[in-house]
Amino acid sequence: MMKDTVVTLQKTILIIVLTTIIMLIILSVFINNIFYKSVKHFIHNIKNSIQKKSVAIKMDRHDEIGFIFNSFCDILNENNKLLKDVFNQKIFTKDAELKMLESQINPHFLYNSLDGAICMIKIKSADKAEKMANI
Repeated sequence: MMKDTVVTLQKTILIIVLTTIIMLIILSVFINNIFYKSVKHFIHNIKNSIQKKSVAIKMDRHDEIGFIFNSFCDILNENNKLLKDVFNQKIFTKDAELKMLESQINPHFLYNSLDGAICMIKIKSADKAEKMANI
């Protein structure tokens, strides 16, 4: 009788241990999926946003991971906006420099042309000065 009780107790303990191990495995997979998927999504979105300079899409979570991820998305989006602003400002500056150079070249060219015509008239080459003025 004692032997049957010990065997039954061993079976019960074995079932409890196996059930506990199975439940721990299921629980660890569940917890891993909750956190790992979020972190994996976070890293994937960061890589995409950095490589493509695109808008980072926020995560619909209200825990610590969601806060970190959404804060990083805000920083990344602001960084992309600032980069675009700097790029547009450089284009505007280069365009203004080009217009300034054009405004300097046109009067200078006109002055040189008139000065050349005056020199030709002085050396009695009025026909060459006339041709130059007609161009």
